[in-house]
Amino acid sequence: MYQIINDTSARHIPSGTTFQLPPVESFGHDYQRWLLAGNTPEPAESLAPEQIIAQKIAEGDAKVAERLDAQARALGFDNITTAVVNASLPVGEYKQAEGMSLLIWRARTWQKAEEIRDAFFAGERPEPTWEEVESELPTYPITE
Repeated sequence: MYQIINDTSARHIPSGTTFQLPPVESFGHDYQRWLLAGNTPEPAESLAPEQIIAQKIAEGDAKVAERLDAQARALGFDNITTAVVNASLPVGEYKQAEGMSLLIWRARTWQKAEEIRDAFFAGERPEPTWEEVESELPTYPITE
């Protein structure tokens, strides 16, 4: 058996060696002494409600954007932005059809994501997980 000393060191402990742990009730006494010595813990960072909402929106938007970029990359584009640029090319040009298809899919995806978000913030539904949101987003390719 080995005893870990630090990140890079360990020492061999002969078999049969026993250890005595302090009684469970003594755990936390050092912290209590630290507090009694006049120390105070750092307060947990608290966010204002507006900050929490902004953070949730940013996190959700980032996941939607990554989903769009991943699909565009799967079709050979750098990201969704470069893909939809191709939608403006004349019909028949290189990857124009794929760009147009991704442009429509992107618009419908953001529309649905915003509907889900708005319903949550309006109290019309519980806060969805990413898996729930993703299951409600349109799939690619758009067939209708």
